[in-house]
Amino acid sequence: MIEYAKQILPKVSHWKDLFRKELIKCLEWAEPASRDEIYEWCFRNYNHLHEDVLEEVLQNREKKTQQFRKIKNIKSSTAIAVYRNPDFVSSREKQLEKH
Repeated sequence: MIEYAKQILPKVSHWKDLFRKELIKCLEWAEPASRDEIYEWCFRNYNHLHEDVLEEVLQNREKKTQQFRKIKNIKSSTAIAVYRNPDFVSSREKQLEKH
């Protein structure tokens, strides 16, 4: 994926929104180990052009990682699906507390 990023990002670097979109796509498709490498490469090459985009994408990535860690740490007995009907959720919580 880093090869793809190195091919496509220079081509779209003149358009901020397209650069953001392609960077996000590259990071989503990449293996976890190569995500840092892609971000570091972008920072070295495009920090002068798109510093704000790189910071925004990194912050969003960190937020998603934190959310995933929180979800991963929830015990299966306490995980509850959210439904539109709040009464149903309350009754479902009561059922889970009994078990």
